[in-house]
Amino acid sequence: MGKAVNRNFAGSVLAEGGRITPLMIDARDSAGLGLCNPSIFIDNGEPWCILRNVNYTLYHCENEQTFNNRWGPLSYLNPENDIHLRTWNFLCKLTPNLEVERYWKIDTSAFDKEPLWEFVGLEDARLVRWDGHLYGIGVRRDTTTNGQGRMEFSELELGENSVKEIGRYRIEHPLDPNWYTEKNWMPVLDKPYHFIQWTNPPIVVKADLATLTSQHAHAPNEADKIDGLPFLRGGSQVIPWRGLYVCVVHECDLVHNKQGQKDATYLHRFIVYDRDWNTVRIGEPFSFLDGEVEFCCGLAEWQGDFLLSFGFQDNCAFALRVPEAMIPKVLGVAGHRLAKREKWRATQYPTLEVTTAVPAKGCPMECAFCPQDRLEAAYRGERTLSLENFKSLIDKVPQPVQITFAGFTEPFLAPDCAAMIRYAHEQGHPISLFTTAVGMKFRDVKEIKGLPFGGIQGGFVLHLPDCEGFFTHRLTKEYMSLLTALKSAGIRNFQTMTMGALAPELKDLFPDAIHRKMYSRAGNLKRDDVIQIETRPGPTTCGCQEKLYHSVLLPSGDVSLCCQDYALEHILGNLHQQSFEEIIPENGTCFELCRSCENGVPGVRQ
Repeated sequence: MGKAVNRNFAGSVLAEGGRITPLMIDARDSAGLGLCNPSIFIDNGEPWCILRNVNYTLYHCENEQTFNNRWGPLSYLNPENDIHLRTWNFLCKLTPNLEVERYWKIDTSAFDKEPLWEFVGLEDARLVRWDGHLYGIGVRRDTTTNGQGRMEFSELELGENSVKEIGRYRIEHPLDPNWYTEKNWMPVLDKPYHFIQWTNPPIVVKADLATLTSQHAHAPNEADKIDGLPFLRGGSQVIPWRGLYVCVVHECDLVHNKQGQKDATYLHRFIVYDRDWNTVRIGEPFSFLDGEVEFCCGLAEWQGDFLLSFGFQDNCAFALRVPEAMIPKVLGVAGHRLAKREKWRATQYPTLEVTTAVPAKGCPMECAFCPQDRLEAAYRGERTLSLENFKSLIDKVPQPVQITFAGFTEPFLAPDCAAMIRYAHEQGHPISLFTTAVGMKFRDVKEIKGLPFGGIQGGFVLHLPDCEGFFTHRLTKEYMSLLTALKSAGIRNFQTMTMGALAPELKDLFPDAIHRKMYSRAGNLKRDDVIQIETRPGPTTCGCQEKLYHSVLLPSGDVSLCCQDYALEHILGNLHQQSFEEIIPENGTCFELCRSCENGVPGVRQ
């Protein structure tokens, strides 16, 4: 084991303006026992983690080990009536400060069986979302009498008041079914079902949930091994960063102390690979809090910073936020030629709205506050976005970018809208929806009701008819039944709004509908009953939270500057022909449209 260069990495991070946050839940739910080895993950733009709860207290004597217990420096203190070392897991939603905002104990009862060995439960689960499915992936050792360990996928379903395990998949070793234990595979976040099995040289495997097998996706090459290093085991997820892959690994030195008693020391390192799995750098060993027993199984990039989650002596858990400016030095790649930071990372809330259809005669909703005449006069190209084209376009959009189904017309004018929403979610994008539900079918409600709508745009927003005629639609029996189905579907972040007084027939069904004041669409709408501003005299850019990164995709593949550009005067490019990064503007660029927009702010970049 290498000598730790930094015995207090957390202290170094704090000195550079970082933050460390304890991850805690009510002691009545944890039985006051250990919380450890959290795995942090960004899901739909928000930080979450899996938090491991164990039924023991780990005692470890540190430093000179003067006060060992009778069994040595390391021992597990179990309940008197249970010799098993049990693990339960909690799914936690975190605040922007990385404190636990809400948590649910994961209900695994549908798949649990009587354990056959002392270690019980899914240990050190890494949290990921692949193809729209949320998984905790860790090792389970309670299915055989000798404690054989295999990596298991625990598929999770998040309800309003519960988290349930709805699938369990035990993955076999890629070569040898008699191999004793596989653990600490590191999931590669942007490559579904791929893991780094071993680190030096890297061995990448791909799991198959249908057959419960795995196979090598990147075979080992011993010539690539960096000599002179201890055996490096898996730790965190593997995250894409600046054209590279980054992960945190650990080394465990099983030693005997001065008295000849068994002990263990854990240290961590960052490893950086290129996109072809060539090792760029293996960092120096470090300790988080100068402890001998620490473990990291969570790494995420959020708002430009790194988030690391780790446990200390199996008794407490922390999230550590590493400032963006510190990352190249921490990784040891300050002199490496890094990919340019993507422009859309200038905001926490990058968004791409999708206009699924532009009918030749305009949107049939004829909402008073949507200047459809400007859109009809300007638009040229394919009228309805096909599912095939949608997939090819969205595949070019970075995963953290929220996909909002709204745009310039009713999203469900496209018959495949529900399938598009589901596809965007399955590709890992945060999603939101603004709809009148006109064109929606009951099968669409069924297809999208379980999806995690969210984001600063409002989640799932249902626009309802009003008395003034700003939006009118016949309240037929079928339409009312559809609205009722939407309300009772349990859709996450479901909201209702209206542009005037709510239609009387809907007041009992939607008593909490919000009345929103409408704006002039950056001068595109000339009405006395909307908020108008005077055109600003100088260069102006966007002051929205999304900054200039709330553009609108059209059925033709064209990308408009923003949701106010009904006249399509600011087409940035075409996603069929260009990359997303090529299309979007530099942060702070000034546009004529911004001068008439309610959200415009002074700018300097022309």
